Amino acid sequence: MQINQLTLALRPRNAYEAIDLGFVMARACWKPLYIIWFSLLLPFFALLQIFEIVNAWVVALVIWWLKPLYDRMALFVYSRVVFGETPTVREAWRAVPGFFSTGLISALTYRRFDLARSFTLPVFQLEGLRGQARRARQNILNKNTRPKAVWLAIACVHLESVLMLSLMAFLYLMTPHSAQGQIGMFFFSNNAPLWFGLLTNAIYFIAIGIVEPFYVAAGFALYLNRRTQLEGWDIELAFHGIAESAKSLDKSRAA
Repeated sequence: MQINQLTLALRPRNAYEAIDLGFVMARACWKPLYIIWFSLLLPFFALLQIFEIVNAWVVALVIWWLKPLYDRMALFVYSRVVFGETPTVREAWRAVPGFFSTGLISALTYRRFDLARSFTLPVFQLEGLRGQARRARQNILNKNTRPKAVWLAIACVHLESVLMLSLMAFLYLMTPHSAQGQIGMFFFSNNAPLWFGLLTNAIYFIAIGIVEPFYVAAGFALYLNRRTQLEGWDIELAFHGIAESAKSLDKSRAA
């Protein structure tokens, strides 16, 4: 990793400052992020709706279960934006097959309930470590930081739920008063019409699309901050700056 090319201001931060930095990063690059995010996920979501007639809850479960895949798409964008690059949709599509070599299968099975997955994801996706090397790296990174990453996940799950319920409540309040009672019953009925299942899953998809990129960005910022603490990246960058200044001074004297 060429840290001298990073566009972030690196310095040791506490975990909550690092999380805030991640949120700022997500806001700063929202346009390329969401163009890539929805260009990849909207076709997949549309395909899932074909199975809506089987069971709406099954489709919602699949959308939720595949979050580790969505996370890799978001990290693909962030890992380039922090180096001043803006990835294209074509580059993102080409990167998708490579996600399977970043621990995606395990992330969708026995590691699916790891609440610190956005914090540990860069070890799999960016460092490409495996086996004992990965476990050793995670043990070092986890110290004093993993609990904060877990609480980040818990907060984002609650935020996602609140956002979803708020969108549903908004649509409910916008419906004619005469139809509100019937729509309210759909939430507790096993025989809700197809359009209602499509609508609720679309709302859930939107809630994930809004919250999940911020969750990934905050986890990535925690990862960068932890490596800054361990490896003194801020000091290294300061030395790079001194070296560049010295070179410029020598050139000016030679001239």
